[in-house]
Amino acid sequence: LGAQSFQKSYLDKLERLGSKESIYRAVELLNQFGYKSFNLDLIFGIPGQTLEEIKRDIGEAAALGCQHISSYSLSLKPAHPLYQHLPENDLAADQYEWVTEQLENAGYLQYEISNYALKDQQCVHNLLYWSGGDFLGVGPSAASRFFWDGTFHHRKSASDFGKYLGSSFGDTPFESTTKDQSILEALFLEIRQNQGIDLEHFERRFDFNPAKQPAFGALVQSGHLLNVEGRARLTPRGRLVAESVVLKLA
Repeated sequence: LGAQSFQKSYLDKLERLGSKESIYRAVELLNQFGYKSFNLDLIFGIPGQTLEEIKRDIGEAAALGCQHISSYSLSLKPAHPLYQHLPENDLAADQYEWVTEQLENAGYLQYEISNYALKDQQCVHNLLYWSGGDFLGVGPSAASRFFWDGTFHHRKSASDFGKYLGSSFGDTPFESTTKDQSILEALFLEIRQNQGIDLEHFERRFDFNPAKQPAFGALVQSGHLLNVEGRARLTPRGRLVAESVVLKLA
């Protein structure tokens, strides 16, 4: 469920049509029809938002009994009216660390940069994406990805509903990435998980070992990465600059 916030002023800023009442009603319907496991998306870093207001949103989500929470920092393009009012990087980093602390206090353990779950309630389909698994997307605008011949192959179906119904799966060609592009995508996705990258498995799959790259030792030394039991893991400090870490390794 895309809650984003339980506070009307911030939903208005995000141009969301929902409300606290509609979030509660949606959860009520899920429970009524037997869906006992669900996720709530929250957004922090909204201009003007305080730490206490972020804490309030987390408290509301936990009180609804959701098993999983995704919490994302607001990201906007420069042309957006709110872009100039986004928190400075240091404040955004403080908010991210605050979110993680508050969610863990509420019983939600972080298992990926932006995702938290109660015990044994991690999102299975998200784990498939992050581990480089194959998936078939069905429906308008749905994306698919398959790993063939050492590279990823992507396909996105027609966005128009009428065109989608009139097409066959083979009408939209696959876009094949190069080996370097596949490595970059896999690095970025797999390292987001708290469990990190299985270095031996990664090397078998891509003939590339991040731990053997010149920058790896420096990233460990600077406190951005750990190399534990054959896995490369981001530290809490590393999660704040995950994209930079990946670019140095690729």
